[in-house]
Amino acid sequence: MEIESQTDFFLQGKKSVEWFYLFLLIMGSLFTIMMVVFLDRTILARLLTFTQQLSYIRQNHDLSARVSYKGNDEISKLKKEFNRMMSSMEEYQRKLSYQAYHDSLTGLPNRTLFMEKLEQSITHAIQSKEQGALLFLDLDDFKPLNDTFGHDVGDLLLQKVTERLQRCIRSNDVISRLGGDEFTILLPSIQRRGKQKKLVKAILHSLSQPFQLEEYQLCISVSIGLTLFLDDGVDSTILIKNGDLATLQVKERGGNDLQWYTDEINQTWDRKLLVEHQLRHALERNELMLVYQPKMDLQQGRIVGAEALIRWKSPLLGQVSPAGFIPIAEASGQIIEIGEWVLRTACQQWKIWINRGLLPIAISVNLFGLANQTARLRRTNSTDCV
Repeated sequence: MEIESQTDFFLQGKKSVEWFYLFLLIMGSLFTIMMVVFLDRTILARLLTFTQQLSYIRQNHDLSARVSYKGNDEISKLKKEFNRMMSSMEEYQRKLSYQAYHDSLTGLPNRTLFMEKLEQSITHAIQSKEQGALLFLDLDDFKPLNDTFGHDVGDLLLQKVTERLQRCIRSNDVISRLGGDEFTILLPSIQRRGKQKKLVKAILHSLSQPFQLEEYQLCISVSIGLTLFLDDGVDSTILIKNGDLATLQVKERGGNDLQWYTDEINQTWDRKLLVEHQLRHALERNELMLVYQPKMDLQQGRIVGAEALIRWKSPLLGQVSPAGFIPIAEASGQIIEIGEWVLRTACQQWKIWINRGLLPIAISVNLFGLANQTARLRRTNSTDCV
């Protein structure tokens, strides 16, 4: 009986242990399921949402997008830091974009943005049949001024010029700096030619007033070229060329004025470019020659001297007068080489005449001067400008 009692006790204890293990297994399973549900709702689902939001930002390259978060747990802190990183990246991207489309010195639109604005204005003009205008501005004698007073003063002058130009234009007009001392003003729509004249008059008057730059008081002037779209064309490259040519025309007249673009200007500059190109090869092709105009002593009835005169006969251009190529040679720098050739050739001719037994005579040679690059300093009625 005692053995049977011990056996029953052992079996009951074993059964109790088995039930205890089963209870632990069930409770463990329930706890595991509850933990999985808890982790899924509190962590995994939030991480999945976070991942989806990151994927959207990556696919759309949208630096302005932000991830949503609430609370102050570790995942919320991670999302918060991510949003801060996105804000920094967006700000950096904004600065890069601004620098890519704006001039760093003046803050004006640069050439890239100017071209975009010009294309948009041309398209609008074609669709609306509204005339538009493009002004090219080039400060007169800016380089010698910049070299004389220093680049810091030159940069400050460009900034002050920008401020005055901005006060002259309308709200929908666009000023840009193409580089150096070159500015453009885009007038998207105009009704009367008088509008441009009024604007140009205001610009010339504004820039003619003295500039106080540090300890210097400077006066400047500006050359302005103006071209119209639709009248002068609807191609941005052609319009820019037109404006440049009109500005150069003003420069040749001494600056401080306005020049409307015309077809005659284009033809004139095409001719100049052709002459300059052909002139570069004139010496090596022996196209230049000297003729000698004698100087007579009427009382003695004999030649006492001669003046050497240069002539150019081009196979392509024909006979070109000195007035037609000497200014171009001066502007392009070819005049130095031509001047040396004139002196050498005149001396050789003088030697030939002496060897032939002629009496020595004086030969006059014109020494061509280069264009004066000195800055023009002006005075106003009330203020001296340095």
